[in-house]
Amino acid sequence: MVVRKGSVSEKLCAICHAKLAGMPNNRRDFKKLSKTEKRPERRFAGVLCGNCVAKLIREKTRMETGSISREDISLGHLKYLDVLKL
Repeated sequence: MVVRKGSVSEKLCAICHAKLAGMPNNRRDFKKLSKTEKRPERRFAGVLCGNCVAKLIREKTRMETGSISREDISLGHLKYLDVLKL
């Protein structure tokens, strides 16, 4: 029995569903990368796009300063804000 490896789907942002830049979606391309290139380096790499991470950081800062409350933030962002440490 021959097991076929399927193609890897494009990596999408968990919040806005934009295509993530820098994430290979071809098994051959991923195989050629070195170990340090495969490992994510920034916060939420491989899960959220840069724009959404920037929005989360702004919301977290505003929440800590008291300009917005926890109820003003959407539910999709709350689970990432709890993990985010500044």
